[in-house]
Amino acid sequence: MATYSFPTRQELSDLAGEYGVELDSARPIEGGISNSSFLINQRFVLTLLDAHNVASADALVEVTEHVAHHGIPTNSFLTASTGRKVSAWRGVPAVMKVFVTGEPIAPASPSLQTVAVGMMHAVHGLPAPSGLRAGVRRFPANWEGALADWDCDQLRASIRQALMNFSATDFSSHGQALTHGDFFLDNIILGDDDRVYILDWEYAAIDFPVVDLAILLVSNISNLDADVAELADEILSSYLSVAPKSRICLPQLLAAANYMAALLAFHRFCTQNIRHQKVHPDLNSDALIRVADHIHGAMIRRQ
Repeated sequence: MATYSFPTRQELSDLAGEYGVELDSARPIEGGISNSSFLINQRFVLTLLDAHNVASADALVEVTEHVAHHGIPTNSFLTASTGRKVSAWRGVPAVMKVFVTGEPIAPASPSLQTVAVGMMHAVHGLPAPSGLRAGVRRFPANWEGALADWDCDQLRASIRQALMNFSATDFSSHGQALTHGDFFLDNIILGDDDRVYILDWEYAAIDFPVVDLAILLVSNISNLDADVAELADEILSSYLSVAPKSRICLPQLLAAANYMAALLAFHRFCTQNIRHQKVHPDLNSDALIRVADHIHGAMIRRQ
């Protein structure tokens, strides 16, 4: 989450009122890059979906409620006075969710990550809601044009290498499924009720399951001294323990993780330099370029 929209307190009060909530307190929620979110009364999250239109906001609600219906603990949405889950602020779609109290799963919590990986596999086995997009986590065709005016040779080189590795890897052997698309540790919450919640389904899509594993791997590389291949092997082993028929292999996971790290670096660069928004230091483009290159180095050593 981020803060791109700046509603006044009165506007926040009016929005909350549409959901039957009387505003007592409100503060921005920092972190992430996609939307503007505010903690309301310490009980609810009001999110302005800056990157969405009404149709895509409705799709986000639909896929979130779809996985919840199938037993995946996640956000629950409030219904506005219009009878819809999606409202609007100055033309920006808005939703109100119940705040999930708890803590993100840490890299040092392998047992909890094993639970999360099991839930990931459960998601991959669900029927997809109708009309769900395919392959969301991909570079735009004009990525070079977006960087044309910027001095970012290292980023360009990392992207080209990642694209080459990704295109040279055959992912078709394990088919496509419903994927979360943003399986970062801060979207995996150990709730105060001791349940593990999977939050924020904006990037849900029909895609290769290895995409979710790759993003989880990138999220686990908290320092460049980490043995990437060892981490990848641990995550893959956890997944295969609950998905023994899966054909995902280590080279596929490393190639996908290399691609995802470069893609995230590209998006962070655009956020920092084109949209001029601050991001967390651990999520900035320079850090993610280093992660992408670190993963590529592991791929070379494994050859």
